[in-house]
Amino acid sequence: MRITRVRLTNYRGIETLEVRLPRRGLCVLVGDNEIGKSSVVEAIDLLLDYPHDSRSQAVVATKPVHRDVGAEVEIDVESDDCAFTYRKRFHVAPRTELIVRAPQPENRTGREAHERVRALLRDRVDLDLWRALRVGQGSVGEQPGLAAAPSLARVLADDARRREQAHDDLLAAVRREAERYHTPGGERRRALVDEGADVTRRRREVERLEQAVAEVERDAERVLGLEDALRRACAAEDGAGRTAAALARERHEAEVHTQALVVAQQAVAAAEPPLRQCEQAIRLLREQDDLRRGAAAAAERAGDLEQAHVAAAQALDTAEQRHAAAVERRAAAQRDLVRAANAERLAAARRALADWHAVQAELAALPAIGAADVEQAARLAAAATQARARLSAQTADVEIHARSALTFTARAAQGDSEVIDLEAGASFRQRVDRELLLELADLTLSIRAGSHATELAAAAERADATLRLALDGLGVPSIAAAQEHLAARREGERARRELDGVLCRLLGVRTRAECDAALERLAVATGGDTSGDDGAPMPAVSAAQVEAEVAVALVDLRAAQRLELDARAAAQRVRAEAAQRGARLQAAAAALAALAETGTPTLGLDDAAAALARHADHLARTRHELAALRARSARALADIDADLARCQQEGRVAKAAAQRSRDELTALQAKLLLRGDEGLAEQLGRAESDLQRAAHAHAVHDRAATAAKTLLEALVGARDACVQTFHAPIKEGIERLGRAVFGASFRVQLDERLQVASRTLDGVTVAFKDLSLGAREQIAILLRLACAMAVAPRGGVPVWLDDALGQTDPGRLTGMGLALKLAGERCQVVLLTCSPQRSQWPGAHVVRLRPRRAGEFGHDAAS
Repeated sequence: MRITRVRLTNYRGIETLEVRLPRRGLCVLVGDNEIGKSSVVEAIDLLLDYPHDSRSQAVVATKPVHRDVGAEVEIDVESDDCAFTYRKRFHVAPRTELIVRAPQPENRTGREAHERVRALLRDRVDLDLWRALRVGQGSVGEQPGLAAAPSLARVLADDARRREQAHDDLLAAVRREAERYHTPGGERRRALVDEGADVTRRRREVERLEQAVAEVERDAERVLGLEDALRRACAAEDGAGRTAAALARERHEAEVHTQALVVAQQAVAAAEPPLRQCEQAIRLLREQDDLRRGAAAAAERAGDLEQAHVAAAQALDTAEQRHAAAVERRAAAQRDLVRAANAERLAAARRALADWHAVQAELAALPAIGAADVEQAARLAAAATQARARLSAQTADVEIHARSALTFTARAAQGDSEVIDLEAGASFRQRVDRELLLELADLTLSIRAGSHATELAAAAERADATLRLALDGLGVPSIAAAQEHLAARREGERARRELDGVLCRLLGVRTRAECDAALERLAVATGGDTSGDDGAPMPAVSAAQVEAEVAVALVDLRAAQRLELDARAAAQRVRAEAAQRGARLQAAAAALAALAETGTPTLGLDDAAAALARHADHLARTRHELAALRARSARALADIDADLARCQQEGRVAKAAAQRSRDELTALQAKLLLRGDEGLAEQLGRAESDLQRAAHAHAVHDRAATAAKTLLEALVGARDACVQTFHAPIKEGIERLGRAVFGASFRVQLDERLQVASRTLDGVTVAFKDLSLGAREQIAILLRLACAMAVAPRGGVPVWLDDALGQTDPGRLTGMGLALKLAGERCQVVLLTCSPQRSQWPGAHVVRLRPRRAGEFGHDAAS
């Protein structure tokens, strides 16, 4: 069911209220307290439940107390293939009217129309669910009672009930078979348990005998292994003795060779130092000659670099002076430019100030008419036009056609009279809203309008008078003139604001109040002397020319700085190199003196080279002798001692292993002799046969018990799944909508009454009754939305929320807006609220309620 339009007339204190609702989506009805939001829901119930002549207290209470008129309710309804307009008037001249547009056009009135609407809705709409899903004032946090909603019960229970009935007989038979082997608590019966225990006992006996037989077999295999190990241990012991004797002889020979090798190594070590000293003396003598030649060349180069550095310093001073002069000329040119710019700004500011005063004078000449005044006058004009339209619909026209010349007097109810002369074929026409007297020669004709037309005429005159009074108060002849004055004032204010911005930008201030003082300061700054320091006018030099001179001077200055820096660095490098050469010469002389004390020739390269050749030849002969000894050398004593110790240890280990093998072999042979008389193989055969018979019987009984229990659990699980399927559409709908409000971890559990029993959030489960009032209110609304979404494919019902979400914080209020929008994609959702913040939800269709009350002029509800 979709309610697309509701109209109330003379309902309690409401003269007229019409609300148009979208067929689908979220609709927010916004209105102040006592504006009539709850009356819309109440009027729909009265229209559907009570006949027009009902004397019920609920119907009587809707009659206006200040006027003797009947309350009227009219709605447009769409449901599946049905669409109709249904209206009733109660109390005064009651009536019922029905206009059916689908499935077939028809018109009904009176009690017949009432019964026809009930028949249409009974076949298509679950009114109990419509009332259960509604949230009324004062029902914050209450969950709906859905047990009495047949459409929801049909949607959820049909499939579950059909599956459960089909499995009842099979479930009973399977339960009887399972109870043969299991107790009602699920435990196995005593006979089956004892049978399993007997099989376990027999299996343990077989395992014990198998272990005993395997142990005998392992002992027999161990005897063979020990005999082989004993042979190997004896052979290893003999081999270790022979190897130890050979290693003892090798050790004696190695000791003799080692002593000769030590003597040769000492000779090589003694020959190496004189050779190294001669090589060092030759290197120092050559380095000393190189340093002396480099020092002479460096002294000559240092003189040239010092002269270059002095010339670079003089060029740097000249470049600095030229750059300073160019910078001073640029500063003077910039001061001239600043004075010229200030003069231009001052002229522009004075022009803008003159324009501002002109606009201010124009605004002062306009009448003081605001947007609210124009809007109020427009509303009064619309009210007057509507009153005239109603009067025109309720009054009659009098028209006289003259067949021959005719003269008569037309006198209105206000006392105004007019003599009418009609020629033959002419016509006279006049609308009668109260009374009209036509006085002819032979008769007087009186024409009176009805009482309702008289009331409408008075209302139209009052509306015209109110409009004229408002226009006189504004000092304008018409609404168009008021709108022109308002447009002129807005244009003037816009121009003034633009001029304010221009003045603030020109004078560099933030507000208009600072402009006058800034203008005076700028005038003082601009009125100063623009001549140079000597009183003569400054030459007109362009900024580009001055900047070019500064740039050229800067380039010359930087080039001179680089040259001076390079010359100074080169001179410093040469001085540093000279100091390093002097230090190295001193170090070389000291090293040569030290070598001379050891007897090494240090006075000439020839003597040092001859001494180096003699020492090199002696060292070569000594190393050759040492290499020959090493070539004949045997293994090192440490290696021989290690091999000898390892061989002796292997002999001891082999001897101990042979003794252990003899002892273990003797013990195993005695053990096998005793086990041979027990007959373990015959005992194992008999035990295996008994186990096979008992295990086969127990396996048959166990498979039957397991199959019966598995089948029973599967059937019970299928039945429980049917119950869960009963709740699944509602539960999934609540959780889908709730994730927009509470987050992705939001879960709920439903009880057998199809109400929320608990909420789970971030893994924490809390009972519904223990939640805060705001959370209960939000979940209760989500439950209603989920139920409406579940029945929507079969026509469904709208969800009306009257003054809901008053306990919801701003964060969750945004989430509830999203949930209502999601639900509105499948069903009609209407929220009645006095809070304008609800109208800011994205995608919501907002209807602002402004009903016309008695004595007021205004529009019906506007969206």
